[in-house]
Amino acid sequence: MKKGKFLQQALLLAFLAVSINCATGSRQREEQKLDTPEVHYLEGRQLLSQGDIQEAARQFLLARSLNPLYVPAYEGMGLVELERGDLKKAGQYFEEGRHKDDTYAPLYIGLGRVLSAQGDDQGAIGYFQRAIELDAHNADAFYYMGKTYVNLGQYSQAEESFKKALDRNPSHSKASEDWARLVRLRKPPGEPPQEYVIIVKKPMITRADFAALLAYQLPLQDLCGPEPQGVPISDIEDIWARSEIQQVVACGLMQVSSEGDFGPSQKMTRLHCALAIEEVLIRATGDPGLTERFAAQRSPYSDVPQNHWAFRAIMLATTRGIMEATADGSFHPDEVVTGYMAMKMVRALKDQL
Repeated sequence: MKKGKFLQQALLLAFLAVSINCATGSRQREEQKLDTPEVHYLEGRQLLSQGDIQEAARQFLLARSLNPLYVPAYEGMGLVELERGDLKKAGQYFEEGRHKDDTYAPLYIGLGRVLSAQGDDQGAIGYFQRAIELDAHNADAFYYMGKTYVNLGQYSQAEESFKKALDRNPSHSKASEDWARLVRLRKPPGEPPQEYVIIVKKPMITRADFAALLAYQLPLQDLCGPEPQGVPISDIEDIWARSEIQQVVACGLMQVSSEGDFGPSQKMTRLHCALAIEEVLIRATGDPGLTERFAAQRSPYSDVPQNHWAFRAIMLATTRGIMEATADGSFHPDEVVTGYMAMKMVRALKDQL
């Protein structure tokens, strides 16, 4: 009787031991299944999209530690450094991954983003094109190429790139937003009223004249929204372009003084044209840091030093081809603008919207 009881207990213990071992083995296998480079990479991308940069970096590093040849881990770390603003480290990670596998398209997208952020947009385009050669279905390659074309002022190419990004990924919200913005901003205007024809013939235009040209030629509603915040202006009560001035000031394209004066009869200079052009392009692209790329650039103009307060605006307007320097290499910031010159600038600006 006792032997039977002992045997029964022994069998029970053996069964429990086997069950525990099976459960432990199953759990270990499940943990091993989750502890892979692929899982950590996907987790890192999810965290990065949620703004948790530190934890995303940890996941990408775990992926690399499990397999130093797993190239997406290097892409992930490069993306982390892009978010942190460390372009040098970002480029190093992308390059390190490329040395391990030069056929992985996202690495070229990353390198293109680094070059674009450094101001080398032409070089960036080359990387995006290489990414597309490797993976023609990669929507991000087309999207970031479109953004770079925007930087270059090549808006037709930008629209086409955004469209191709959406063809490959219809739910790509950023491409959809940027494409729609460009389409809206490039609507052609109607016939000009007589007042604007008169402005073009003037040997010298005023701030009121230039505000009128901007208001007529540019799609202010798309640039600034249907109801931009009004700004009190004290000196335009009897000015013919009062409505246009109010629109342009409300949009932030031209400024008033601390006393609320616009100075409608003041002469319009090339410097002030450059400032207005800068504001338009910032609103068109949605990029407040559009001129940051010129911060460390040497001035090509003998009369506009790098530390000039309007240097970046002048560089933006001239590198986009909207304004031109003179043959002697000067910009002449204080030169008064003629009506023809102003219309030429505004039309060139409109063509880039």
